[in-house]
Amino acid sequence: MGGTILRASDRGAHTQSAEPANTAAPPVPAALDDAVLTVDELAALLRVNRKTIYDAFQRGELPGGRRIGRTIRFARAVILAWLNEGDRPARGRSAPRAPHALLTPPKRPAR
Repeated sequence: MGGTILRASDRGAHTQSAEPANTAAPPVPAALDDAVLTVDELAALLRVNRKTIYDAFQRGELPGGRRIGRTIRFARAVILAWLNEGDRPARGRSAPRAPHALLTPPKRPAR
């Protein structure tokens, strides 16, 4: 019996792949990569803090947002269209006041 004796560390060597297992997500095609925005990307686009994005999403002020598990993604085309529309509210909610009214101090009653 001239068989080869294998050590425990060598036994699995013949069945293992030479390449390491790839656990990362597959690459996204360039056309689809631009289709959605993360919270961080949207915050950078709007130049606001990411907490502002989470709060606005929770209040329904941002269109095109979808919760996927614990993450939120925004449809880039919907966001860009919303920005181009001006001051129309998202999701059909009516705005309490025009944006310029928020910058004007309240009037004091006459004495």
